[in-house]
Amino acid sequence: MRTRCTARVIAISKDKKVLLFKYEDDSIFDSQGPIGKPFWVTPGGGVEDQETYEDAAKRELFEESGLVPIALSKCIWNRVVELSWKEELIQFQEQYYVTYVEEADIKLDNLTLEEREVYRSYKWWSVEEICDSDEIFFPTMLGELLKPIVSGDLPLEPINIG
Repeated sequence: MRTRCTARVIAISKDKKVLLFKYEDDSIFDSQGPIGKPFWVTPGGGVEDQETYEDAAKRELFEESGLVPIALSKCIWNRVVELSWKEELIQFQEQYYVTYVEEADIKLDNLTLEEREVYRSYKWWSVEEICDSDEIFFPTMLGELLKPIVSGDLPLEPINIG
């Protein structure tokens, strides 16, 4: 099984909303079968050769949103998840970082062709909206996980959110 190191960013606006992207990709299957519906995730993507997780987090945030992080936290969460993507079983090793953004205008100019094919929309969500929504979020329980983070209570060591 191939491993894919992935960096993800929790971008928090001045009004304490979190940037999420909605994707729809029929080629993604988890242990229960095809995801089958649109889902919301934080910005992020694969770590490239000679790149750190932190570098990848900054690059991915810029490529997917046009936002340049003022500063990036230490890794706050990590997660290992196995998914079938494009008919290949992959172990995703994710690290999550926090950044606070002044500007909330999103620019999609740098999305890759592959991202454009599955991208549906973006939204700045409050934690309450996430918790009350029937939408699919990854990781699951995202709203509960975000409550301390949006309040500024970042863990000293990464938490495994497996």
